[in-house]
Amino acid sequence: MPTKVVTRQPGLVLAVVFALGLGTELHAQSVDTSIRTSISVSPNLSTPGTTSGVLVTLGNLNSSSNQQLQTGDMFRVQFDLADGSIQSIPNTVIISSSTLLAAFFIVGPGSGPNEIVITYQGPPALFGPQDSIAIEPTLRAPSTVRANKATLLVPEDARFGQPQAAVAPWSTVDFAFGAPGPQGVAGMTGSGGPVGPRGTHGAPGSDGAVGPVGLQGLQGLLGFPGPIGLTGVAGQRGPQGFQGFDGATGPTGLTGAAGPPISFRATWSNATNYAAGDAVFFGGSSYIGLSAGNVGNTPSNGAPWSLLAQQGLTGGTGAPGPMGPQGAGGPAGPTGPSGIAGGTGPPISFQGAWSNLITYAAGDAVFYSGSSYIGLSGGNMNHTPTGGVPWALLAQQGATGTGTPGVPGTNGTNGTNGTNGTNGSPGGPGPTGPPGGQSIVIADSYNSGVPGYNFADFFGSGNEGQAFNKPYLSAVACTLGSFAVNTAVALPSTATLTATLRTTTAIYPADVSTMVDRGSITCTIPSGASSCNAGLATQSISLGQAIEFRFNLNGSGSYASFLYASYVCN
Repeated sequence: MPTKVVTRQPGLVLAVVFALGLGTELHAQSVDTSIRTSISVSPNLSTPGTTSGVLVTLGNLNSSSNQQLQTGDMFRVQFDLADGSIQSIPNTVIISSSTLLAAFFIVGPGSGPNEIVITYQGPPALFGPQDSIAIEPTLRAPSTVRANKATLLVPEDARFGQPQAAVAPWSTVDFAFGAPGPQGVAGMTGSGGPVGPRGTHGAPGSDGAVGPVGLQGLQGLLGFPGPIGLTGVAGQRGPQGFQGFDGATGPTGLTGAAGPPISFRATWSNATNYAAGDAVFFGGSSYIGLSAGNVGNTPSNGAPWSLLAQQGLTGGTGAPGPMGPQGAGGPAGPTGPSGIAGGTGPPISFQGAWSNLITYAAGDAVFYSGSSYIGLSGGNMNHTPTGGVPWALLAQQGATGTGTPGVPGTNGTNGTNGTNGTNGSPGGPGPTGPPGGQSIVIADSYNSGVPGYNFADFFGSGNEGQAFNKPYLSAVACTLGSFAVNTAVALPSTATLTATLRTTTAIYPADVSTMVDRGSITCTIPSGASSCNAGLATQSISLGQAIEFRFNLNGSGSYASFLYASYVCN
């Protein structure tokens, strides 16, 4: 684990980073985070020569995906229809997502007669594993019985990891067909496939939360003094002598030009492209970059590097300097015992100049108005460093000099260095925090305008208050959250939808008459609108429990439309 040691001296902040290795190269297992799209057409059967509306849905099959849609991404849906054709193309999409908005998509014809293009025009946004993008075109089926299909072509970009296009069937048949049956019980899990080839290294993850301070280490034993070594040849200049008397204050000097900010980049790497002001650690010393585009240049070879802080050499005792005005230095004091090891503080991560658009973590250091500051807590965004907490001053900008330097005093005699005490044992790591939670979406749709399917005329004069059921089998244990309803088009008058949760401990398909009501939630779609959202629900669902949502819609007038209802289960 890298250890960062920060030494502070007046007017200087020097960060030295030591990397401790075990001699073994460690590789993190590569995880596929790309978007793997799917396409489905519902219903997927039609009668030759007939015209009907279909729901074409695009989804993301990769549960580990974390890629974003970018402005200009195009999804091309091509239909193989023989002598059939596309009769109408919708101008909007239907979105099921917490990050994508329908207003950011444009739907239009493609380059061929049977192609529809969906173009994303919004800012970068996540296309998650639970998200879907749907359209409702009207198709005229071929005049003969044949196997048709819909093909999805995605952007040629590394964010989309599939090697070939996704395909969904849509066939014309000459036999009677009814509504799809209920979903069957899940089959046995298949055996695991062979291990795939090792993928490329993913981008480094973000820093984890700082753990609590470890327990106080035991005080180390006092070491024996070493023997006095032989006097060596004169070494480099010795440490600073006793400070001379202050000189007279001179006139105010000119203000020097501001130098580039220093950005500490840890140990030098020949594969990293360094900028002017980047500081690195190499061969026991630290160096600062003089220009941009600095890659593959060894710091000890000179430009474009300059020595920032050189590693000191252990030399012999230097010759005594001349006696200073204040008298000779006193004899060396006895070696003191080792101090108690302090707790490990948060590592310092230099982030460059402060920005009000960046969220900083505890330990992040920034440059602002000539001084440097360190963050005291996470979630630190848009807080000016000079305003105090959550920032603390790390190194203050020096004041402008008021005169020329005085004449320096002569150096006094150097005292003998004391023996260093042994270090205490470091504290152990803190406990790992609990894992985060997850949410799933329980969704369904009802087609109210196609004969032969379960449907309800929402505003028919003879169907007001009509109730219809949809049973589910819960795959998780969770608590129901928000409830949402969307219709394909705006409704001509106000409609109220009441969803009642009914559960039983039996496994589906158990006798639904044994179900009991667990509570209801109501959502009202105003006149001229096409969606509504209800408040949070608090009903809990057990793993494997048979559940049922009973929907009751009330309204007036005469109109038919698709209805999409969903619960978020946390």
